[in-house]
Amino acid sequence: MNRFLTFGLGVLLGSSGRAAQVDAPTAPSPESDTNGSEEVWDSLEESDVTWQGRTFAARKGFLSVPANRARGDELQIEFLWVRSPAATRGIPTVYLQGGPGMPTIDMAPVMTPLLVPLLEVDDLILVDQRGSGRSLPDLKCGHAVRMPLDEPVDRAGVSRALADLLRGCRAHFAADGIELADYNTRENADDVAALAAALGLDHIRLFGSSYGSHLALALIARHPDLVDSAILEAVSLPDSIIKLPADYEFVLASLEARLAGTELARRLDGGLRRALKRCLERADLEPYVVPVIDPDDGRSVSLPIGSFDLVNVVIDGLRTREFTLRLPALVARLDAGDATDWAPLVLEHRRWSAWPVSHFAMRAASGLASERHELILEQAPASTLGHALESTCWSAREALGVEDLGPGFRALPRVNIPVLAFSGSLDPQTPPSAVERLRPGMPRLVHVVIEDAFHADPFVLLSPRVVELLQAFLRRVPLKDETLAGPPLEFAAY
Repeated sequence: MNRFLTFGLGVLLGSSGRAAQVDAPTAPSPESDTNGSEEVWDSLEESDVTWQGRTFAARKGFLSVPANRARGDELQIEFLWVRSPAATRGIPTVYLQGGPGMPTIDMAPVMTPLLVPLLEVDDLILVDQRGSGRSLPDLKCGHAVRMPLDEPVDRAGVSRALADLLRGCRAHFAADGIELADYNTRENADDVAALAAALGLDHIRLFGSSYGSHLALALIARHPDLVDSAILEAVSLPDSIIKLPADYEFVLASLEARLAGTELARRLDGGLRRALKRCLERADLEPYVVPVIDPDDGRSVSLPIGSFDLVNVVIDGLRTREFTLRLPALVARLDAGDATDWAPLVLEHRRWSAWPVSHFAMRAASGLASERHELILEQAPASTLGHALESTCWSAREALGVEDLGPGFRALPRVNIPVLAFSGSLDPQTPPSAVERLRPGMPRLVHVVIEDAFHADPFVLLSPRVVELLQAFLRRVPLKDETLAGPPLEFAAY
């Protein structure tokens, strides 16, 4: 993922003071006596960090947590406590990583535009969630998907290849006594609560981005007395791990409207969506063929590009600003019969290394409610991308032996805590409408929409107002809904 905020930062803030206007218990200093785990404090190692030319005192350690709270075996999560130089510090905060399965501590250096402003207010503890980063056991399976390059592929074939890969991973880890069913968002949320208890924290603030917001909402639901407040960015609801065709259609329609009157619009006869639909129908009848070099063995191959390839590239690419601004020109050239620029994009989706298996296990366990599946099926026929967003959770769940967490897990939380939520107006994965669904159960929610922002955009870099809002929220300054201007859309030329 390109989004450094989605690479995320599992952050748990600890402090030894009290911020002005905060009437709540404060976090203990690593040097102070606590009611937490003596084993945790004894294991902390000095691990200072230097970010943006500033050095911050930090300590690193591991916490042992139950692999499954119904059994007795354990796993370990790693955390890094970074001290704020602020004279006063208040409620600790948890920034929860996206993914799921992305590393946190090793990715921190690229997150400094976010970390340093937060450290000006409070401490940070970066957490590698179970199944990610340096936490143990390591769930990187070493397997990879290798679809053939010289023949068309379809959804069923890719799903079978992924299921075969996941079954291999399951057998690999089962030989070491590791149950992949233990890797779900419920257990992940309880790990964060266990870490707060071990560090002697009575209250924490959450900061969750993308999947991290999915995890934050689970933590709020399971441990409401622990969570003082929350910052949610690119919000993935408990029932929304699988995305809706209508949200992708909205982004395509918005791009089409922005192109009106341009040279690209003239080339896209009938508009972006109609031109893309023509290309998909043509690829269904006869795939586009482009000569490529097989990256594995260096041989020349004629790559047939079918409709599944094209849709797969578009769905994945609409997360990012770079691809989305190229899309109209790519479609215009494809509509004219030239698929050359699509070939490297298709290659990336035919040959890829698997995420840590925790990524698939956690997504599969969050599951797909029957109501949402019905909505996907209802929206698909009228959407440009069709049925491509139907869930692969079923095959992944079966291959990994993962159980659905059930409708209780997918219920939206109802809590009266301060919540600051950020959305990008052109984000089809976690659209602004997701935040509005939270509002009835979160009466103190403030929603900030960034115009023309995409899922993979690091919001903190889009507007200086984002940092102002984050720091104000940490300091308990009252806020209201806002709409911020994002960068202009500058489409690639034909």
